[in-house]
Amino acid sequence: MGLFACGPNAREPIRWFCFTFVKSLFCRCGHTLVNLDSRDRAILEILMKDGRASLREVAARASLTTPTVSSRLARMQKAGLIRGFVPVLDPAMARGVRAFVRLRVPTGEVEGAARGLARLPEVDGVFLTVGHGNLMVRLATNDLQEIEAFVNRKLAGKSWEVVSTEVVERTVKDERKMMIPDAALLALKCDFCGQEIKSERPFNIRVGLTYHYFCCRTCRKSYLEGHRSEIELARRKSKSETLRS
Repeated sequence: MGLFACGPNAREPIRWFCFTFVKSLFCRCGHTLVNLDSRDRAILEILMKDGRASLREVAARASLTTPTVSSRLARMQKAGLIRGFVPVLDPAMARGVRAFVRLRVPTGEVEGAARGLARLPEVDGVFLTVGHGNLMVRLATNDLQEIEAFVNRKLAGKSWEVVSTEVVERTVKDERKMMIPDAALLALKCDFCGQEIKSERPFNIRVGLTYHYFCCRTCRKSYLEGHRSEIELARRKSKSETLRS
């Protein structure tokens, strides 16, 4: 079973997950292009090679402090660079039938078609391509009948051409590795006013294990004033847990 792990802090037990980068062609408007510096890249590279590493271990390997790793990882998650945490199963151990369906869709319908297909439960991948078709769908189904139903029913009546349907006989390798980008489109919003944060180094505060980000000092100050009691409670709780450990 190929898995990554990432615990929310250095003391908590490892949880087995993998993280996926956002790779969207449809949601780029209004986002800020931010360069990932050497520290961001080091954190991601370490976790991609050894997902079981705790934040403390990542910090040691990257020559950073644990709070730095924690804050940068939290920012990348909140901004949408790291989309989510999901278990990764070994395809050889999984049940069901996988298939790839290649489509040729009219140019003006491609984005709408991709969005609609992505919402279907049997679809676990949608790719815009060049070549014999311009859209490829990856299916994960229980049996061949479900693949047939997808092609003959869910694709029926549309102005799309089914170029090919290829059923996977056996999986030799299935690692969804992605290259770490030099720059990323981040959608980080201010936790007080809701405005998009344009700065590469936003104002922030930490409440327990959660980081909050702000577009300016005024928003940060207003948030602190409005949440003073819960912030103080979280800090006392964190201090108490540190003393017990």
